[in-house]
Amino acid sequence: DLENGREVLHINQVAIEEEAKRQQIIREFGQFIKMFQSDGIYVYRNQLQSRLRRREFWLLLDVADLEQYDSTLLALLQEKPIVYIPIFEEAIRQFIIENRMELFSSPNLYSNVDTMNENSIDLNGENSADNGLGRFGNGFSPPIQLTLRSDQMPRPLRYLNASHVSKLLKVSGIVTSAKMTCAKAISLCYQCTVCHTVKRLVAVGRSEEHTSE
Repeated sequence: DLENGREVLHINQVAIEEEAKRQQIIREFGQFIKMFQSDGIYVYRNQLQSRLRRREFWLLLDVADLEQYDSTLLALLQEKPIVYIPIFEEAIRQFIIENRMELFSSPNLYSNVDTMNENSIDLNGENSADNGLGRFGNGFSPPIQLTLRSDQMPRPLRYLNASHVSKLLKVSGIVTSAKMTCAKAISLCYQCTVCHTVKRLVAVGRSEEHTSE
């Protein structure tokens, strides 16, 4: 029993340390989005505001910008993209929630973006009267997709080996075939046929949010 207790304690400690590391990366990438500038322009803050207004829930990241800001973050992304891309996407989502008032109500911070009107960001598809915040005013943000762009030299396919499996690489070549895309639900709605209770499930990265009515 003592050994089992020690093993459980060790597992819990590892889980706590991994979550602490995850939260630290979320904070660091959020700071990158908030603070990175090019020629005096806040590149990713402006891009987020512009895309959200057009209901485009994705962010284009130039890996050279991330390398310039923090090469450690880029190294994590390149070594384990399947792990860190969802974490970076969660960082973007949290940044939107935490900075929603600035993103939607302070156009002076973004001089190259026009002022939003009060109905322009209603994510429910209904009119909103909360200064353009829509569901963001309730701490909500839809899942955000991170898209990458790189000007690095591509790696020839003939030089790829087992050490490159699951790594983030840039390659050149001609696509000869591709599988059809698969639909993935980002929100589901269930209704009980007996009591008519409605339950909604919103997928956010690897976590889930449940609401009932």
